[in-house]
Amino acid sequence: MENQKNRDYFKWLHRLLVFAGICLLIAWGKCGGNFSHFNGKNGRENPEDTKIAISVVETDEESGENEEGSLQEGTSPEESRERDALSRGIENLLKGSVEMARQILARKQDNGWEERTDNTWTGREEAPDQEEEMPGPPVIYLLSDLHYMSALATDYGKAFETFEAKSDGKVIRYLPQVLDALLEETVREKPDALVLTGDITMNGERINHEDLARKLSKVREAGVQVLVIPGNHDINNPDAGVYFGEKADKTDGVDPAGFWEIYGGFGPDQAISRDEGSFSYIYELRDDIWLALLDTAQYEPRNLVEGMVRPGTMAWLEENLQAAKEQGVQVIVLGHHNLLSESRMFTTMCTLENGRDMVSLLERYQVPLYVSGHLHLQRTNQHKKGPGDTGYGIYEIVSDAVSIPPCQYGVLTWMENGDMDYRTRPVAVESWAADHGETDENLLNFSAYGEAYIRQLVEEQIKGETKQVREKTAEEMARLYADVYADYCAGVEIDERERMRSWEYRQWENCWPQSDLAKDLRAMIGDCSRDYNAVTVPGMGGE
Repeated sequence: MENQKNRDYFKWLHRLLVFAGICLLIAWGKCGGNFSHFNGKNGRENPEDTKIAISVVETDEESGENEEGSLQEGTSPEESRERDALSRGIENLLKGSVEMARQILARKQDNGWEERTDNTWTGREEAPDQEEEMPGPPVIYLLSDLHYMSALATDYGKAFETFEAKSDGKVIRYLPQVLDALLEETVREKPDALVLTGDITMNGERINHEDLARKLSKVREAGVQVLVIPGNHDINNPDAGVYFGEKADKTDGVDPAGFWEIYGGFGPDQAISRDEGSFSYIYELRDDIWLALLDTAQYEPRNLVEGMVRPGTMAWLEENLQAAKEQGVQVIVLGHHNLLSESRMFTTMCTLENGRDMVSLLERYQVPLYVSGHLHLQRTNQHKKGPGDTGYGIYEIVSDAVSIPPCQYGVLTWMENGDMDYRTRPVAVESWAADHGETDENLLNFSAYGEAYIRQLVEEQIKGETKQVREKTAEEMARLYADVYADYCAGVEIDERERMRSWEYRQWENCWPQSDLAKDLRAMIGDCSRDYNAVTVPGMGGE
């Protein structure tokens, strides 16, 4: 389109100059073929008109004399006045034409055109027509189980250390830095949305909620949509605490109204539909993609670990799924609790209590993907109706806890054919620490620190449970358990045959085969027969 405009400009300019030339020839004829009348004072061109130079003689309008005060030879005063009048008319015409031509050329020069040595003009390159830039494929960042503890909630003293030692591997001490690094990556990369799928605070402390919301506000102000739903830790949690001095103290949590007050601006206020009975809502990612964010936590009248989708919420969701189907919109559903059975180790309190009903509803509308958290494990799975089933079945992605090494989050990218590519990405804490001048060696070498931290923490916990076993044997058993646990959380493949043939595993079978820990060890090894950190999900239910 731009090239066509350029051609139109020059076609018009060409016609203008041809017309001016014709006028010049007429004037030449009227003046008896004498061009001297148009040559300026000494027949030289005006030095100011170097690109298009047309100079005219200055005349006395009243006397009809030239600048030297004399009539040209062989002309009567009447002829001279007639010729001068014609001259002035042509002069005005040419000056107007030249000025218009100059303006056009000046505009073209300002728009990136350059002058040739022969005083003609051309574009720098014959570039192809450029259409309006279209947005790229949608990308969302998936963050689960942050369990954020603000530096305002602890002095990192004895009470904190006691609490930290009992955790399941969360790098609680460095969660503010992990979060800052992740949010800085988000602002820099600008995905279409950053989605937090529950358990966003340690135990629902108001102080942690408010500090987290302040940090998320900076991402929203940078132009990235932040979407939040609660998990079982976030509302009406009786374990809300702060950690100063020798022991932990109770602190204020938040009720449903308080959660809405803090996080209403992170999704619900931008929703195209909201459920009246929960914190569930629909966010329009693109015209043809909706995100259905479900509040699966149970916190009234009391807080429970288990999750479910309320009957009213299911009815509301079905209405929106039907509307999406009619409009040809793809819907991705996200919640905190799991849709499918994802772990042989964690067999209770993880899958939705009405999970079968939810699977039936979502598959009825050909929903391709459900995203969850809660397990603190990285998992990808597809629902199968039975052995050998190769037909459509909804996929589930379970996001690893970003609070547990390798401290990773998910990146979900839509492809041109509507399929979705999912991959995990560790938070770049080390580069963030270097960029911000941190001197803590644990931050500057965070990958190595995190891997060592989770193994050492779990190893110490297991040794404390195996006191009836000889100390050296207990250490070896604990080391195996810790190694398997770290890989299990990260969702990486575990070589079942190699692990079960190891000397350390034989000690578990010989010394403590019926213990819950031995059963958990077998379950973890059996669960990780492949890597769970990448998957391609067919769009629109595999159609």
